[in-house]
Amino acid sequence: MKKQDICVREMTPADAHAVFDIDRICFSEVWSEQIFLDLFQYTSNHYYVAEQGHTLCGFAGISVAGDTADVMKIGVLPEYRRMGTAQQLLQMLLVKAKETGCEQVMLEVRESNAAARQLYHKNEFEELAVRKQYYTQPVENGIVMNRKLTDFSTVRQ
Repeated sequence: MKKQDICVREMTPADAHAVFDIDRICFSEVWSEQIFLDLFQYTSNHYYVAEQGHTLCGFAGISVAGDTADVMKIGVLPEYRRMGTAQQLLQMLLVKAKETGCEQVMLEVRESNAAARQLYHKNEFEELAVRKQYYTQPVENGIVMNRKLTDFSTVRQ
């Protein structure tokens, strides 16, 4: 598979079950399928899916409050990692954040998640703080990261 074989589009309620399945594979702290359905009740949520053919292989979403977008989750199935899928999803989140008037994007990432931290650094996120024991299952520190959107030309393609 190649990076160009994967396309990113807005998530729909019909995607909730497949996104829930991806969430179960990617994360130890899993959201219910109902939570993914409930996302559509709020205009502040913007979620996307990555697919190859008719197979969903990843998802990502932000929640917007004022001038800040919070990355809620980015999950990519293991067999679709290291192919640019997470980069495409993150790019879509940054574009949407800017379109909705956000000046910055915030997130938390597990301290041990080197691949995700590398992706965020590549996209000009800065590490701001450590949240002690932020995650459970297993207990782990969370790294708070921030990306300013004031110079939109620096958003990576």
